[in-house]
Amino acid sequence: MEAPTDSTDETYKNVVAAAGLPVDVESLDGYKLCWLGPRTGKKVIVYACGKDVGPLEVASTDCEGGALVMHAYSAHIQWLVKGYKAMKANGQDVSIAVLAYGLCPDIPYPGPIRHMVGAVKHLLKSRAPETISFSGDSAGGLLIIATLLHHNHPHPNIESYELPPTARFDETLLISPGGPVDTGAASLHQDPQTDVISFADLEHLWGIITSTAEHGLAMPNAWMAPSTAPEEWWKDLPIGKITILLGDLEILRDDILKYGELLKKYHDKEVDIQVFPGEYHEQAIIDVIQGQPEEKGSAKAWNAWFQNFKS
Repeated sequence: MEAPTDSTDETYKNVVAAAGLPVDVESLDGYKLCWLGPRTGKKVIVYACGKDVGPLEVASTDCEGGALVMHAYSAHIQWLVKGYKAMKANGQDVSIAVLAYGLCPDIPYPGPIRHMVGAVKHLLKSRAPETISFSGDSAGGLLIIATLLHHNHPHPNIESYELPPTARFDETLLISPGGPVDTGAASLHQDPQTDVISFADLEHLWGIITSTAEHGLAMPNAWMAPSTAPEEWWKDLPIGKITILLGDLEILRDDILKYGELLKKYHDKEVDIQVFPGEYHEQAIIDVIQGQPEEKGSAKAWNAWFQNFKS
């Protein structure tokens, strides 16, 4: 797979215009929200694209590829357009806001998390937390987890955000959520032919991110590698239902399942973790990129999430 050449907001404009939907890009402080539907929808799903990655994309040290360093594919926006249309067909008053966040190394880490938190604070100025849901894939899912952890355990380099007492966000769907951190998990070192990303890819991406990380910041950290967060951090997350989709061939599998079990132990709302046999990292998105039928289990589960979403 070749890395996208257009920015996330340009890809959004092209795909949305081709789908016959209004184009609405909201420019904020170094990042943008690209809207599907009106900004005034009863509910909004904030989507963070994770940027798929394959070996060809990370072959050189100056290329962009994956985890916080690459723009969205058309396939990301195509999936969201289809999901938006499904929700509207079901009579739901919901919009999707695609977060076009700044990319490393141009925006030093933790800049992408700062942009995610900034988007949340921006939306909270005009709507209640329970009207905000989140979804994201790969590193986009990581940004969502980091933002939820940040509420009770603030990242030292990022301004905190507050919610009213007992308030929480609606729900979240995370697809293959994770980042390029060597946690020592066994699946990171599995046969590189089983997944679309390898440990060497992760090492390359980690080098890009750490090359310009903000001075004095411990790397890695719990916001970048959730599986290393203290157990007590998983208590009192400000979110309702959490759904996680992943393939059993993913090299990130063990890390995802580790904090997934802690979510099941400590989160006081439903936690649904679905592991799909024979699937790799972000199978549903990569199938669209490669022109394959959307018939795998993760694709069906993602479609079902949109179909069942209620405003």
